[in-house]
Amino acid sequence: MLSPQSFIYAITGLLGLLASGAAARSAEHLNVQVDLSFGHDGHHVWTDDHRHVTGWTMDGDQYGHHPELLSDRVILTPPWPGNKRASAWADWPEMDEHWTVNSEFRVSGPEHASANFNIWYVSDKHLVESSSIYTVGKFDGLAIVMDQYHHGGSIRGFLNDGTISYKDHHHVDSLPFGHCTYSFRNTGQWANLELRQTEHDFEVLVDGHRCFQTKKVKVHPGHYFGLTAASSEPPDSIEVKNFIVKGPAHNAHDPSHDATDHAHHAADYYNPSHYQSASHHDPVHHDAIHGAPPPKYEHHEHHKDSRDQYDGKDWYWVDEKEHIKDHESGYYNNEKERFGDLHDRMQLLNHQMDLLYHDFSVFKDTAEDKQRELTSWLAPIHEYVSINKVMLERMEATIEELKSQVSGKEFKEHLEGLSHLVAESHATLMAGIPNSVHSMVSSNSPRFGFFVFVIVASQVMLLGSYIVYRRRQDAAPKKYL
Repeated sequence: MLSPQSFIYAITGLLGLLASGAAARSAEHLNVQVDLSFGHDGHHVWTDDHRHVTGWTMDGDQYGHHPELLSDRVILTPPWPGNKRASAWADWPEMDEHWTVNSEFRVSGPEHASANFNIWYVSDKHLVESSSIYTVGKFDGLAIVMDQYHHGGSIRGFLNDGTISYKDHHHVDSLPFGHCTYSFRNTGQWANLELRQTEHDFEVLVDGHRCFQTKKVKVHPGHYFGLTAASSEPPDSIEVKNFIVKGPAHNAHDPSHDATDHAHHAADYYNPSHYQSASHHDPVHHDAIHGAPPPKYEHHEHHKDSRDQYDGKDWYWVDEKEHIKDHESGYYNNEKERFGDLHDRMQLLNHQMDLLYHDFSVFKDTAEDKQRELTSWLAPIHEYVSINKVMLERMEATIEELKSQVSGKEFKEHLEGLSHLVAESHATLMAGIPNSVHSMVSSNSPRFGFFVFVIVASQVMLLGSYIVYRRRQDAAPKKYL
């Protein structure tokens, strides 16, 4: 049978393992980095002069095109004319190792139009400027490309360490480390693209669904976020509603802060040096859990305030006031101190189990919501399948009816009659055509006798005329000298 002290140590070790998962979730709680974001607060994208975006630099191409700023969006490439380029780059680098990017964009245009939209995370933005993945040279960083690759629209991820010149590469389409098919043109809605760089992996999601994920990619801090767009002829219009970067709660351009100052590691939640002695521990502090206990613990006013303070946030653990320092068994002088230490530890364990129960309840509700959402998605598909089934049954019945009609009739008589009719037509043509041709030739061709008569008559007339002429000349008076 385990002693109370061994039982406490076993439970504490279990809590340490649970704390590892809790710490990972706590590290994922990131705040909006205002200096690297726009459109995040629901207000206007532009500044008061309507010409700039705070923390960002907008640039166009060499032919005078410049991105158009509206109150709620940035139009990188216009609906007309085509062959335009534009870019938007953050003025400050991202100094955190773990971050999340959310961006809503929309692409629209005529039927055969196309465009290229890129999200960059590079060390030197001047090497990219307004280039696309096909026209950029050597760059160090990450590129997420949205274009009409494979004729249906796709999202692809590219990496470069500064050694590959993409514009000189013979086959750029063979270089992505991840991709997914996504039709984003002319949807009429804003597409939501999310990039996640965590401690363990890099993930790209679109409209809440995973596009691709890899554990082999980890980009370094100190890089710049940027957007570039290029349209063809006929063009697509590319609009960006927002670009929201989330990270630890400090200024993105202040390198003195580090992400580790704002995210706890699992070891920090289970460290004997963080505990305090039970004999010097305030009972009110035992109840001041940063958690979500059931109503039976809400009689502690300080604990209730902490519950309200952390509502809606990610996983949290005990603070320093609730940590109990470990001691040897000989540290306690009497049974009262031992019982007090056991009471404090069991109470802390109970509070942490309440936290776990609360989190599992939230997970259960989320799973049920996802299930209802999935069911709502599957209902139209089921209806569509039922309609197709009915149509196939009707088509099958029509084919069977046609087959029965064809197999039940005798076509030999019809074929013999048709053959006899063709033979009669052939005989009629063979007998009538020669006679018709002979009659036409004989009736319309000139007669040879008439031709000879005309020649002889003309000769006789000519001879008669000559004779008359000679006689008149002989009968005329003559003068002799």
